[in-house]
Amino acid sequence: MTAHAHTRFTRLSPSLVALLLAVSASRVFALTSGNYTYTVTSGKATITGFNSSYAGPLSIPSTLGGYPVTAINSSAFENCTSLTSVTIPDSVTCIGKYYVFLNCTALAAINVSPSNPNFASFDGVLFNKNLTTLIQCPEGRSGSYTIPDSVTAIGNSAFSGCDFLTSVTIPDSVTSIGTSVFYYCTSLTSVTIPDSITSISTSAFENCTSLTSVTIPDSVTSIGNYAFSGCIALTSVTIGNSVTSIGSLAFCFCRSLTFVIIPDSVTSIGGSAFVNCTALTSVLFTGDAPTTIDSTAFYSPTTIYYFPDTTGWSSTVAGRPAKPLLTYTNVNDRITITGIGASYTGYYLPIPATIAGLPVTAIGNSAFSRCMSLTSITIPDSVTDIGWEAFAYSISLTSVTIGNSVTNIGNSAFSGCSSLTVINVDPANQSYASTNGVLFDKNLTTLIHFPSAFSGPYTIPNGVTEIGQSIFSGCSALTSVTIPDSVTNINDYAFSSCTSLTSVTIGNGVTAIGAWAFSYCPSLASVNIGNSVTSIVEFAFYYCESLTSVTIPDSVTSIGAWAFSSCTSLTSVTIGNGVTAIGGGVFSWCEFLTSVLFTGDAPTVNAYAFDSSPVTIYHLPNASGWDTPVNGLTPISWNPTFSPTSTLRFTPGQFAFTLTGNANIPVTVKATTNLATGVWIPITNATLNASGALDFSDPDSSSHDSRFYRVTFPQ
Repeated sequence: MTAHAHTRFTRLSPSLVALLLAVSASRVFALTSGNYTYTVTSGKATITGFNSSYAGPLSIPSTLGGYPVTAINSSAFENCTSLTSVTIPDSVTCIGKYYVFLNCTALAAINVSPSNPNFASFDGVLFNKNLTTLIQCPEGRSGSYTIPDSVTAIGNSAFSGCDFLTSVTIPDSVTSIGTSVFYYCTSLTSVTIPDSITSISTSAFENCTSLTSVTIPDSVTSIGNYAFSGCIALTSVTIGNSVTSIGSLAFCFCRSLTFVIIPDSVTSIGGSAFVNCTALTSVLFTGDAPTTIDSTAFYSPTTIYYFPDTTGWSSTVAGRPAKPLLTYTNVNDRITITGIGASYTGYYLPIPATIAGLPVTAIGNSAFSRCMSLTSITIPDSVTDIGWEAFAYSISLTSVTIGNSVTNIGNSAFSGCSSLTVINVDPANQSYASTNGVLFDKNLTTLIHFPSAFSGPYTIPNGVTEIGQSIFSGCSALTSVTIPDSVTNINDYAFSSCTSLTSVTIGNGVTAIGAWAFSYCPSLASVNIGNSVTSIVEFAFYYCESLTSVTIPDSVTSIGAWAFSSCTSLTSVTIGNGVTAIGGGVFSWCEFLTSVLFTGDAPTVNAYAFDSSPVTIYHLPNASGWDTPVNGLTPISWNPTFSPTSTLRFTPGQFAFTLTGNANIPVTVKATTNLATGVWIPITNATLNASGALDFSDPDSSSHDSRFYRVTFPQ
């Protein structure tokens, strides 16, 4: 069956015809001209679309179809992915508010005719005429960008979709960050927000998937909905102390965020503000419970913490467990903090100056010991005492700030803090000081704690008189140390286990090197022991595997047991004439130690001093007491001299001489060009032959106007 359409004709009245004609006359029709789509209103053209397949630079014409182009609509150039630059003519006085160049991913510059009355371009970015409002940054711009100081406002979506932008600096002339300003800037890793900003609007940084940290200054009072939503790389956010509201979904899907501090100024947190923050384990509120917290604000596995003297809290908040952060005692209206919530994973802790209206005056023994996530801590001015091991073994702790009232820091307060790089002390503190992140007493005479993660060389300030026990122990990135003449004592374990330490210069004021002082420093290759040291105590250089030679000065009288044991690269030792006693195992298990020279009379030597070391003992010719074996070894006189039967001579182009002495004794010949200031350079290490002779010649002698020579024991 076939269906037939029937058309019904109706006679129109003259008045209705007139109405239809009027409506028809008021309609705006889309027109085309080349790549452009446009409309004409009141004799003026508005660009509404453009050929998205166009490639290369573009200069927008000032007329289309004979009509002046005065406006560009929102989305007019959307998806022109091959457009590289645009020049806007002086006829355009109106540009749409939203996404005019959306998804123009190759667009590197937006230029404007200098005579345009309403708009301007600076460095390829679109502004209003006076450069006070940034309207649009082209999506193809890459790298870092600093907004000019003239700008007071950033337009909505101004940087939206700038996928290649890595950092932005906002000047302090800007007061607000508008809607979607940095939306989908997927390469943006950092942004500097000045303290002139008062609000961060909806979706301002939404889906900035490379943004890792953000600091919201104290000037900001509100964080809008979706402001940082989808910032999946965001690990750190600092919320300023003036923020009163955090909008719905403000930080949702920030899956790398592990910890947030909510300041006491916040009174409202919107729905799902931190939803799907799957790594957010700890949120610390520093004030009373906000007036409004949406029931969906937080998400598993978040635990909420609060300070014990704040109000409005219950055991659960927004469906998540809530706990007081600190434990404390009150003695005579003075608070001592004794511990912290065991499950707290926050990386920063602002210790309160008061609890329950009373001053916090002490950090108790081990109060923050083994806080594995804590990276920085600030001790308020109210605190006078820090107990022993107060922060010990908090392995993530990198920085500590000590207030102006601390008068006592207990032993090992920061022991085992293997990531600690800096300790800062308030300059007004009367008991302690810090220089270059190192903790001293106020007068800089006692070095109290050296940060374990300090990297590179370090020179102890002149004026320090003592290096305390274990002060540098475990500083695995410390490479060299210079100890000034003012230091008189190096205490036990002072540099133990400094695994990267390669050299040490010990000043002439040091009189004693303590037990285990440099033990387990496997990279220590050289040590210069000052000429005031009188004793080297047991195990002082134990297991310094890279130490190749040691010269012990004449001032030393005793070397303690095992002092250089297991120095497996040690090949030669020179022992000064003041040594009277050598303890058990001092040079034991030094498997390459072949030569030891005593420059004085024979000391008392323990029977096991050279155990399991293939050593030969040498002494100077005129020293006494060397007639009997030492540890079963027969001492040999080290007596090299210039041969009386062979004169100094020049062989063809070379200075030469002959040494004589006991057979097979080792020697080093050194040379310099200046006796007063020159450096003695080893030319050869050799041994006299079985007949007790060594013929030496210097092939480089003819290249010097003068050269001086000396013969030493190998070092």
